[in-house]
Amino acid sequence: MKRKITSAILISIGLGFLWQAVGQTPEGPCHQTCRDHLKACLDAAKQFPGSNLTAIKICDGAYHRCLGNCVH
Repeated sequence: MKRKITSAILISIGLGFLWQAVGQTPEGPCHQTCRDHLKACLDAAKQFPGSNLTAIKICDGAYHRCLGNCVH
């Protein structure tokens, strides 16, 4: 039971970070490329339903690293 509660909390936190990342609308082609990669990553993660939390963390981390490489 404790494991299920912990998993639910971690999934909700991951989805919150993902929602925050997707909700931002920065301008520029670099940012659009990052959003496109995030969408592709999440689409690929849907093919492996057993590892959603891990996939969300990986996709979210890759998205933020991509945004960090964009020059304003």
